Amino acid sequence: MNKLFLVGFLCLFNIVGQGQGRTQGRFSDAERISDHIAENIQRTMPDWKRKIIQPIEGSENVAVDQWISGSQVITISLVVNATQVQAENSHRAFKDRKRNVRDEPSFGAESFSFGADRILILEHGRVNITIRHQGLQSEEADHVLKGFISIIRSECTLN
Repeated sequence: MNKLFLVGFLCLFNIVGQGQGRTQGRFSDAERISDHIAENIQRTMPDWKRKIIQPIEGSENVAVDQWISGSQVITISLVVNATQVQAENSHRAFKDRKRNVRDEPSFGAESFSFGADRILILEHGRVNITIRHQGLQSEEADHVLKGFISIIRSECTLN
């Protein structure tokens, strides 16, 4: 009876544990980069709180985080590609499929945005980055986004 209870408890603990935070076991490159970004953001912008979002089941090498400060929300999605060429091709193809694309040179040469929410799309090395902000007034949005982008670019290294 005690063994059965212990096995049941461990199974329940394992199921509950896997629903929280990152995947169990080996972290993907995207998750490792995301965690490095989070450490830097938490150190330099302590008012922003992190919420890890579980990517769509079956997504590989993807990490999604929401950063919340008051009524402001910034969602950062990272996709790590096998090669830099693959990342560049994916970035270009995504841009070609979107309507009303605006180049955003103040965020980097390859940066562009689309949509009313000004969703930013960046590419850095093997990493494709999507940043969506909500609740930021236009005059403060660029300043806040540049802070986040600077941290993201500094941490998007795959050693």
